[in-house]
Amino acid sequence: GDFVGFVASVYRRGTPVVHIPSTWLAAIDSAHGGKTALNVHGYKNQIGTFYPAESTFLVREVLLKQPRELWTDAYGEALKISLLQKIWPLPLNLAQKPLLAWKDLPLWIEGKMKIVRRDPFEKTGLRRILNLGHTLGHVIESELGLSHGRAVFLGTEFAYRWSCQRKAPRQPDLHLQKIFFKTELREVLQKLLRNKSQVLRALKKDKKKVNAGEVHFIFLNRPGHWWIEKVSVDEIWQEML
Repeated sequence: GDFVGFVASVYRRGTPVVHIPSTWLAAIDSAHGGKTALNVHGYKNQIGTFYPAESTFLVREVLLKQPRELWTDAYGEALKISLLQKIWPLPLNLAQKPLLAWKDLPLWIEGKMKIVRRDPFEKTGLRRILNLGHTLGHVIESELGLSHGRAVFLGTEFAYRWSCQRKAPRQPDLHLQKIFFKTELREVLQKLLRNKSQVLRALKKDKKKVNAGEVHFIFLNRPGHWWIEKVSVDEIWQEML
């Protein structure tokens, strides 16, 4: 979707593109909002444009036939939108109930598009919140080869844990704690910590960077309660430690 969208945006200075997402990940997130991006030299989203599709078709039969692991891969993006827009609580077992995922699909799409419509070209800064979980998630994906959805899920858990340290939630969300704290985040961080120079280099390549040593990091410590701060890549490294 990203590749074809990018080519369409530059071919003859713009050729109409139609998306028919064939995975839950694309149906929930990447087929909507008009961003296109290509990776360069192993780093995520280094070249891109804003180019909304002329149409996007969601085909029930295609999505309901997806294997369970592809839904698991999409869970990270569904979680991101649900947390940002407080579409809550997010069911824990959607992989076993694809019909429920199909029913909730319009909620996730509209949740994302509410943000996109207020900042379609990422000029005001609001659209940055859609990168919740992606700062470390992209590093996990590029350095360890995990799928995008799984990496974003782990990046979101990292952001949540860090957020709770900086601003303790008034009342911990027990449902959110059931989603997190049962993952391989510690193991993943241990693998990343073996190569400091490569991790810092990847963080500095992040598209959300402010300057050579800082990025806009999206924090969230309970559903619907997010904020953006400029943090240094060294601060992120220390939090990983």
